[in-house]
Amino acid sequence: MDETLNGFLVAARENEAESLNENTQMVCLLEKMTAALRDAAGLNPDLTRKGLNPLEAILLANAHSLFLAAVRVALSGQSPPVFAILRASLESALYAVIAAQGAENRQLWYDRSEKIKECRKVYNKETVTKYLKSVDPNLADLVAQHYGWSIELGAHPNVKSVAHHLSFNDQRDDGNTAVTLAILHNAGSGKILQTLAACFEVGSCILYLGPHALPDYEPAGTGHGLSTALTVEFHSLMQPFMPPEWLASSQQ
Repeated sequence: MDETLNGFLVAARENEAESLNENTQMVCLLEKMTAALRDAAGLNPDLTRKGLNPLEAILLANAHSLFLAAVRVALSGQSPPVFAILRASLESALYAVIAAQGAENRQLWYDRSEKIKECRKVYNKETVTKYLKSVDPNLADLVAQHYGWSIELGAHPNVKSVAHHLSFNDQRDDGNTAVTLAILHNAGSGKILQTLAACFEVGSCILYLGPHALPDYEPAGTGHGLSTALTVEFHSLMQPFMPPEWLASSQQ
């Protein structure tokens, strides 16, 4: 790969095109997930607007936007940043759930610049975890799991987010060992399928969060059942390609 910025961008685009061809079934499944996320966030103009609260809908729409960004980066083969984007996507959905708890929380989100300390005390993982444990303990566990592996695999520069992309060559003529950090994995790499699978897993979790963010919006409630159906399809698709421990949700 040409080591210039332009060379990197060209290689990323080539990877993206090849990855689309290499992972057609997963891409089709992610297309279904994309449509479901759009519907749940109120982005489909053909669906009702009844029960669609503006702030919560905006935060879910932002989660959807970040989900799309993660898919694109995953297709390019730039694996670690995918998990940083997925964490941000999940957090946007969690913020939507927090905002849905009342007008005071909504206003606090708008007033963040003036009330930064108060906002940080409310808009965090602990707040939403406490709420979810009281109404849906299984979802609370799922959120904690996804949040945890997103940090381990790329949102923070931890061992797994760095070491998993290193290679070593101790056969150099000068007797030294060359250490290489992969910036882009090639289109046929299992790393790309693994990150695309991670995108699906976070998208599914966001769909489960939808009814908690927009409890009076019918399409968000429909997304909960659709997420379950898509997850069955996802596990059926993944089984022939990789063992369960390759899924991001098991990498903790």
